Amino acid sequence: MKENRKKDNNAEPVLKGPKGQGAGFSRRVFINRGLATAGGAAILANAKSWPAWADVMEFEGTHTRMGQLAYDPETKSTWQSYVKIEVEVEEIDTEWGPTKATSASDSVMVKGKEGRGYGSPVNLSSGLAHAKLEPRLDARAGRVAVVWCGSDPDTREWSVHASYFDDQGWTGPMEVAGGMALHPDVALDPASGRAFVAYEDWKDKSIKLAAFDGKKWGTPVKISEAGYNYRPHLIVTDGSGKHGGKIAVVWDSYRDLQYDIHMRLISQDGSMGEEMRVTRCARWDSMADVIEDKDHNIWVAWVRASNELSEFNAMRNVHARFWDGERWLVPSVPEKLYNGSEFIHPTYLSDHGAKDNKELRRALGGEGREEGDGRVSWYSVCWFPTLQVDDKNRVYVFYRESDPLIFPLYSHLDYRVYEGDKWSGPRRLKLGRGANITRMMWGLSVAVKAKEIEAIWEQGFVNNPRVIKRAPRKLLAGLSGPMFHPWGEDSEETLYPGWKPRETMRPAPEMEVDGERHFLIFGDTHAHSWTSDGADPADYYYHYARDFARLDYFGLSDHDFRISNTPGIEAYIAFLPKVFSEDDFICFQGYEFTSGAKGHRCVVFEGDDKPTLPHRVFTPGKGDKVVSVGDLSGFIHKFGLSPDSRVMVSAHNMFDLGNDFTEYDESIEPLYDVMSQHIAAEKTLEEYVKEGVIGSAGSKAASVLMKLNQVVSGDAVTRDPANGWYSCWRHCLDASLPLGAYGNSDTHAVCGLGWITSGLWVRAKNRKAIFDAMFERRSIALDNLVRNFDVFNTFPFREERVKDTPVLRMDVRFWADDHFMGARPKLAEAPLLRASVKGHNPDDAVRSVTFVKNGREVHVARGGGDSSLQASWKDDHFLAGKNYYYARVEFESGNQGYSSPVFVNY
Repeated sequence: MKENRKKDNNAEPVLKGPKGQGAGFSRRVFINRGLATAGGAAILANAKSWPAWADVMEFEGTHTRMGQLAYDPETKSTWQSYVKIEVEVEEIDTEWGPTKATSASDSVMVKGKEGRGYGSPVNLSSGLAHAKLEPRLDARAGRVAVVWCGSDPDTREWSVHASYFDDQGWTGPMEVAGGMALHPDVALDPASGRAFVAYEDWKDKSIKLAAFDGKKWGTPVKISEAGYNYRPHLIVTDGSGKHGGKIAVVWDSYRDLQYDIHMRLISQDGSMGEEMRVTRCARWDSMADVIEDKDHNIWVAWVRASNELSEFNAMRNVHARFWDGERWLVPSVPEKLYNGSEFIHPTYLSDHGAKDNKELRRALGGEGREEGDGRVSWYSVCWFPTLQVDDKNRVYVFYRESDPLIFPLYSHLDYRVYEGDKWSGPRRLKLGRGANITRMMWGLSVAVKAKEIEAIWEQGFVNNPRVIKRAPRKLLAGLSGPMFHPWGEDSEETLYPGWKPRETMRPAPEMEVDGERHFLIFGDTHAHSWTSDGADPADYYYHYARDFARLDYFGLSDHDFRISNTPGIEAYIAFLPKVFSEDDFICFQGYEFTSGAKGHRCVVFEGDDKPTLPHRVFTPGKGDKVVSVGDLSGFIHKFGLSPDSRVMVSAHNMFDLGNDFTEYDESIEPLYDVMSQHIAAEKTLEEYVKEGVIGSAGSKAASVLMKLNQVVSGDAVTRDPANGWYSCWRHCLDASLPLGAYGNSDTHAVCGLGWITSGLWVRAKNRKAIFDAMFERRSIALDNLVRNFDVFNTFPFREERVKDTPVLRMDVRFWADDHFMGARPKLAEAPLLRASVKGHNPDDAVRSVTFVKNGREVHVARGGGDSSLQASWKDDHFLAGKNYYYARVEFESGNQGYSSPVFVNY
C-alpha cells in the first residue's frame, strides 16, 4: 500500500514477472484490418498507428471506465480497479489530404486505501497493446489479484491477464490463458494466498478455471460440461466451514435453447463436485453473482428475463437462493413488493395501464406474483445483481433498477437486505443531486463495510466511474436461532425451453428477378444490448435471433456513445459477429449514430473490425460542435469503405423525431426504416393520430420527450421538411430521395427480435448477396404493430396482450411493368403496377393491397378471405418526370408490409 501511494498518477510501477518490463504501449482504437484498401496505409503503417476517426473530433484527454471495488476484511483496506483511456489527436496524410485522426490507448489501473483516501494508481498492463475489458479484482489478507481480458490488435485473439500484489509488490501482467479467453473473474484464498481465475473459453464454449500459486499460473481446467457458457463469477469458501475452502463458480449456460445458471464446487487440489443446475426455468436466467454467508451457505443471485413482452417493459427481475450443502433453498419474499408512487406517472400515460393504484395493487398481488421462486424485485427492469455479506451476517443484494417513467435514462442503485427470515423492502443509494435522471447508470460494484457502503458505477455520457459512500441504514437487530427460513422445498421450476421458436416461411419463397434466381430472407440490424442501453447481454441477442426469432441475418447496433473511445468495447463489438456467423445465419457488425440534433442512423458494415464515429458528448470543453450527417459520411468514406467492403446506413425515426437529410449520401444510404417498434413511419405521427390509427397517450408523450430533446440538442427551427428535416418516409420520397423500405426493430430487449424485420430478395445467403439486395433496394419492411409506446406501462397484466401477437413473415413482390421493386427505370409511358402477396399464417387473411403513387393512395385491392392476393393497376394519369410507386399490404390481424418503390425516371 505504501509503495503505491508514493507514486504519482502518471508513474509506472516497478513490475515483476515474465512480461512486466517495458514502457506503456499506445494502441489505436480498433480499426479495419483491411485499411490498406482504403488508402494512406503506408503512411499509417510507418507511423505504427491506426486512425480511429477523422476531422470532426478534436477531443483529447482521459476518461475511465469499468470500475470495480474489493474490500479486504482482514486489513480493512479497499481496492479499486478500472480502465484508463487516453485520447490524443494527430494530423496524418491520406489520399484525401491531411486528416486529423484520434488515437486511444488504454491501461488497467488499480489503487488502494487503508484510511480515508485512495493512493496513486498503478498501471498493471504496461507493455500490452491489447484493447482491454473488465478489470475485476479480489483482496484478502493483504494480497490483491486483478484480472482482465484483452484483444490483440494484430491477431484479433483474446487473452486473459492478471497481476498479483503481496508484500513484494505487484507482478507484471501475466498471461493466464490465450486464444479466445474472455470475461474473467478472480477470487483469493485468504489462508494460502492462492488466486483462482474463471473465464469463458470461446474455442470450446466452456468455463475454465486456473490457479496461481504465488509464482506461476497453472494449466486451465474445464469445469463446465456442455452448452455455451458465459460470465463466470467465483468465490473461495471459508476453509473452516462445511465447504472446506472449495472454489464455488457460477455462470450462465445456454443449453437446449435455454439460458440457466449453473454452479460447481472445486477443491483446491483440483477434484470437482457435481455440476449443479441452479435454475431450470422457461424464462432466461443470467448475470449470476455468488457469495458465502457466515453460516457457510452459498448464495446465488441472478436476473430472470420475461419472455412475454416484446420491448422495454420486458421484465428483468432479480432472484436469489442459497445452497446449504445439500439442497437449494429459496428465501422468503420481500416485505414490500413495490413502491406505489413510482407507478403513478405510467398509470396516467398509458392507455393500457392500470386505472388507478388499486388496480395496480391487485395486479401485483394476484396471479402474476410468483411466490417461492426467490424473486427479489417486482415488475421492473433490473441489471447487475451484486451480493455482499456484512459482519452481522446480513446478506445484501444490490442491483440497478430502471425507473418506469424514463427508461433507461432514469436509473436507481437499489438494494435489499436479508435478515430476520425475510428480505427488507427496497432501499436506495442516492447517486447525488440530479444524477439519477441526468445520467444513465451501467455497471456497478459495491463494498459493504462495518460502518459504510461504498459503491462505484459508470455514468452514461461521462463514462467516469463515480464513488459514493453511505452508512447502512439501521437494520433489524441480530436474531437468535436459525437466520434463514426457506420458502418451500427444493425449487421446482417450469421445464425448459420456454421460448417457443417463432414461425418462419419454409421453404424460402423463390422467384426470378431479371433472369436470376432470388429467394426471400428476413433479418434485423437494429438492436441494443446492455453494452449500450438494452436489457440483456450481447450474446443473448445472437442466440435469440438465430434460435427463436429464427432470422436469416442479424446485426447488433449499440449506441456510438457507449462504444467509441473505448478500444476494448470496440474490439468486443467486432468480435461477436465473427464468432456467431454461420452458413445459415449471417451476422454483421454495426452501431447507431446517435445525434439528437441531426437524427439517428443505423450503420451496418459488410466487413468487420470497423471503427465507430464518436458522438459529440465526448467533447467537453471543445465547444458545441454537432457531429453532422456529412461528418458521418466523410468518416465512412475515409475509414469504413473498401472495394470489397461496403457500409449501409439507414435513417431511424423515433416517434417523429426525424432526421437531417441536408447532407444525404446516396452511395451509403439506400434504405429508410419505415418500420420500428417506435412507429410505422410511412407518414408522420400527426397524420396517424388524425386518422385514428394511433391514439396512445404514451406514444404522444414519448413524442413530446423526443421533441424536448431536439430543443436541447440543436436548433429546433431547422426541423422542418422545407429545411431538409424529414420526419417520415414519405417526406424523403417526396424530396426525390431514392430510399427503399426497411424494417428495423430497435428493440432494447432480446425478446423484441423478430417482431419487426426486413425481407430481402437475395441471390444467395452470404454477406455480399445481402448487401447487394440492400443497395438494389430489393427489400420489404414488415410490421406486426407491436409498439414501444408501451414503455410507459410496466404492469404485469400487459404481458397478456403481446405474447399472443403473431410474428409475421410476408412474401411481398411488386413491379412497375417488368421492373422489380428497387429499380430505377426510364419510362415514357404509363406503367402497369402489379403486386403479389402471401402470408405465412393461413388463418390471417389479406385485407388489402394499396398502391401508392407520389405520396397518394391511388388504388386499393380488397382481399377475398385468403392469406394471399394478386393485384394490378394501370396508371392512366402518368406524366413524364420523376414518379415513385410502392405497395402497402394489410392483413386482417393488422399486420402490415411495405414494398420498396420503383423509382421512375430517377
